[in-house]
Amino acid sequence: MLARYDELAAAARSGTVRPVLTHGEPHPGNTMLTASGWMLIDWDTVLVAPPERDLWSLDPGDGSVLRGYAEATGVTPRPSVLELYRIGWDLADIAVIVSRFRLPHPGNEDDDKSWYGLRSLIAQAAGDAPEG
Repeated sequence: MLARYDELAAAARSGTVRPVLTHGEPHPGNTMLTASGWMLIDWDTVLVAPPERDLWSLDPGDGSVLRGYAEATGVTPRPSVLELYRIGWDLADIAVIVSRFRLPHPGNEDDDKSWYGLRSLIAQAAGDAPEG
């Protein structure tokens, strides 16, 4: 995963840069319905970055969000940069979970969830399905 990430990062740096304001974690938990409509909240991870930084996590897998973005902006998301951000997110999750287990931990339900999450990420990286 690290080698693939480095390869994708080098390719992204050599390509055309189209930076936009990105949120960093655009998921339903970071939205709020207000009198003016839906708002994206919790901007603590905001960066000026390629649009793929947010787009990789928004598309449900059928390309609809990516097509909609391209139609609305005239900018086609780059598959290799989407993959870069997807892998980066997984690597960060792996690092956080491993860091958690390097410290004393109580062996509670949160540990079980974290352990399953780590096993799932590793299995996904290896192309396998995790066991229950």
